[in-house]
Amino acid sequence: MHLIGDALLAEGFIDPVLEVEDITYTYQNQAQLQAESGEIGLVVRDISSHNNLFYIMFEVIYGHAFCPALKGFAPDDEGVVKIPVSQIRKY
Repeated sequence: MHLIGDALLAEGFIDPVLEVEDITYTYQNQAQLQAESGEIGLVVRDISSHNNLFYIMFEVIYGHAFCPALKGFAPDDEGVVKIPVSQIRKY
């Protein structure tokens, strides 16, 4: 989460606010876990079980920040700048 906040600041955003949510899905069998994770494009390589149940965990990061000006992106009528995920660089 801190890396994302730092990346926003490095790109000229100000006052970033981020929140983290941990989500865990529980499956009765490994095949179901593999099938559902594959549907959303995940490749699960290391699967462990506990009490004959299989788990997959996600860390979801929500955030927003103010942006004075970004090249190629402009605010809409409500002042919101929407940036596609494909335009976010990895640091």
